[in-house]
Amino acid sequence: MNFYKIIFAAVAFATLSSCLEVNFKDCGSKSGKPTHVFVEPCEKSSSCILHKGQNTTIKVSFIPNAAITSVKAVCHGKVGAIEIPLEMEGDDGCKDSGLTCPLKEGVEVTYFKAITIKPDFPSVRLQVKWELKDQNNQDIVCVTSHGKIQ
Repeated sequence: MNFYKIIFAAVAFATLSSCLEVNFKDCGSKSGKPTHVFVEPCEKSSSCILHKGQNTTIKVSFIPNAAITSVKAVCHGKVGAIEIPLEMEGDDGCKDSGLTCPLKEGVEVTYFKAITIKPDFPSVRLQVKWELKDQNNQDIVCVTSHGKIQ
């Protein structure tokens, strides 16, 4: 079983090493400071194209400003004022996401996750809002970046 975890980590690292760093805005981080956001695949740092029926991987590096015992990931597509949840398997950020909980205050860590862009999503320009919530349901980090589903 540990062999499979090592293979998964190696594949994930190889995939993430070709990610493009994207422009992002902090949308209310409370117990952490986001430092970098990467998206795979992405061709332009200002707006990523998310292809229907394919996986998109996000990688968020951040520095916790407090001890964090649990991490829950939440992702939304935001069109105007409307937020639509983007479903993902496994929202526990402490499992299979590059994080080892508890997170230490002041030590930079990197979270990563693949989500599937469902074929029935509408083709639309949007903001992708990614939140990592702590044990108190407060945003450790909240970041948005521009994208387009096609």
